[in-house]
Amino acid sequence: MKLYATSIPQALSSWATVISNNAGLIEVEINDQDPSFYSIIEKLLLKLSQELSV
Repeated sequence: MKLYATSIPQALSSWATVISNNAGLIEVEINDQDPSFYSIIEKLLLKLSQELSV
């Protein structure tokens, strides 16, 4: 999976790798097979489900 951004933190998670940085557009590749990536997604989903159920 790829993500495009105009700014990113200096230190990236182990599941994110900068592929290119051209004209201010940063291309980041996400390793969606990494367990720590899934952990973050699960936390986001839990938070969203809690917010929607209120």
